[in-house]
Amino acid sequence: MTAGARISVIIPAYNAESTLDAQLSALAPQCREVGAEVLIADNGSIDGTAALARSWQTRLPRLRVIDASARRGPAAARNIGAAQATARALAFCDADDVVGPGWLSALVHALDHHDAVAGALDFAALNTRSGGMGAAAGFPLSYLPGMRGAGSGNLAVTAAAFAEVRGFDEELRVGEDIDLCCRLQLAGYALHPCDEAVVHVRLRGGVVSAYRHAFAFGAADRQLRHRYAPIASAIDAGEWQPPVSPAIDMTDAGPADRETTPDAGDGVAAGRRWPRVLTPRRVDPTAFARRIGRRAGERIGRIDRTLPQVAPPP
Repeated sequence: MTAGARISVIIPAYNAESTLDAQLSALAPQCREVGAEVLIADNGSIDGTAALARSWQTRLPRLRVIDASARRGPAAARNIGAAQATARALAFCDADDVVGPGWLSALVHALDHHDAVAGALDFAALNTRSGGMGAAAGFPLSYLPGMRGAGSGNLAVTAAAFAEVRGFDEELRVGEDIDLCCRLQLAGYALHPCDEAVVHVRLRGGVVSAYRHAFAFGAADRQLRHRYAPIASAIDAGEWQPPVSPAIDMTDAGPADRETTPDAGDGVAAGRRWPRVLTPRRVDPTAFARRIGRRAGERIGRIDRTLPQVAPPP
């Protein structure tokens, strides 16, 4: 077991051989700087993910490859990795993204003062047409006034707080990160922004893949809206108030929406003149597919009513 790590970086990985090297290249100098360990939670990859990760152990002695194949899904992989972490703080990022300079030191500093921290997501660096060039750290939840969410690709939490809320809900394949943020706030932990900790996000390519990915996010929002309906009612009735988080300046509903919203050059905005609309180079079919997929998921996504709704805290 690696001892004395200041923070544990947990990366769930499934068939990530083509992207993991870039993430580890960005992480390596930062891990050495702050004294971090890296846990690659391999969720049953059938490519060379595990071998690639082990090839980094000479450059990152505190890197461990964890067999996380016993339980499938990103939530399970993160939980399995967290269970083997040795540090008092946990940082989560993804195998297909790339952390920005100073990402880890910014999170370490923030966790010295707070128990739950959301970093910022950038969609420009790794994508030719991102449908939203960046996002602040964390985002408001429209269905839970006063509460905020964050993506698990750039999220950090103290090990004690993570354990108190029992980690990610493994019943959720999508939206498990928003659910974790909600449960942390229900337990009294405010979600604090850390705009200095930036992760560059890699979007899904291709129209069909983008649509399916966005539909899953929309369906997850629909599921969470149902799951937390009792909390929303308690907030509206003034029976419960979420912990106060610093104001986060957002122009829309957050990274997930930015990811699935076409940018200003997609030719789909209302009120455009005909020459602008008919210009083929102004249309981005992938970004358009994200927008349609997201809206479809929010409207017709399946709600699993066997999952219990969450009651307000006493």
